[in-house]
Amino acid sequence: MNTFRLAIVRQKYRPDGGAERFVSRALEALDNQSVELNVITRSWIGAVQPQWHIHIVNPFKWGRISREKGFAQAARHCWQQEKF
Repeated sequence: MNTFRLAIVRQKYRPDGGAERFVSRALEALDNQSVELNVITRSWIGAVQPQWHIHIVNPFKWGRISREKGFAQAARHCWQQEKF
């Protein structure tokens, strides 16, 4: 049986954020399934389960627009390279 590979993209992970709590709960719920769990993020703060694969992509940024665009391009490059 092939393992399903799931990648969640979240620019910044802080354990006290609302979206981050959703991501964390989703990862925990999927943890016991036949799923390879991956997170593509600029930074990760908090605990990581050994079976989670955290991909840090942190391109240089000059301002808000370059921060968003740079992360989007780096995240896309990561998921294409990893073949998600």
